[in-house]
Amino acid sequence: MENFPQKTVFIDELPGNAGKVMSLLISGHKYVEIAVRMEIPIGTVKTRINISRSILKHRLKDYLN
Repeated sequence: MENFPQKTVFIDELPGNAGKVMSLLISGHKYVEIAVRMEIPIGTVKTRINISRSILKHRLKDYLN
């Protein structure tokens, strides 16, 4: 994994503020904390995390192949 790019490269490329949501999640924040911090509903946080995971999964799959 020495040649693996930093995770921030993939996260920074996420659409909208999904990258910010994922950064907060990776930093250890709970969904409720992210919602309060970003002033968005918790359902929106969950949706953005779900979409981001899907995008990251495909990008990492493409990168690793």
